[in-house]
Amino acid sequence: MHNTRVLTAVARVLMEKFHVNQDQIKPDIHLNELGLDSLQLMEFVFAIEDEFKVRIPEDQLDLKHEAVTLGSIVQTIQDHLDAVPKEQP
Repeated sequence: MHNTRVLTAVARVLMEKFHVNQDQIKPDIHLNELGLDSLQLMEFVFAIEDEFKVRIPEDQLDLKHEAVTLGSIVQTIQDHLDAVPKEQP
C-alpha cells in the first residue's frame, strides 16, 4: 500500500512542474510512460528529493529500468522518510 500523502505530493510535482495529465498519474504507471524525456526524468527526481528533503541513491532508482513505477518511487521516498529519526516533542 502506498502512502497517500507521498503519492499526492509526487502527483502535484508531476502536474505542476512537468504538466503531466492527472489521469496518467497512477501508482502502477511506468516512468517511461509519462512522456518525460531523460532530462525531465532527472529533473523530476531532483524535484521530489527537494520536496521531501531526501536523497535517493542512484542504485535505488534506475530511471532506465522499466520496472520503475510511480509506486516504486513513492515507496522509496516513504522508506527514506521512515528511516529518518522522528524529532521528539
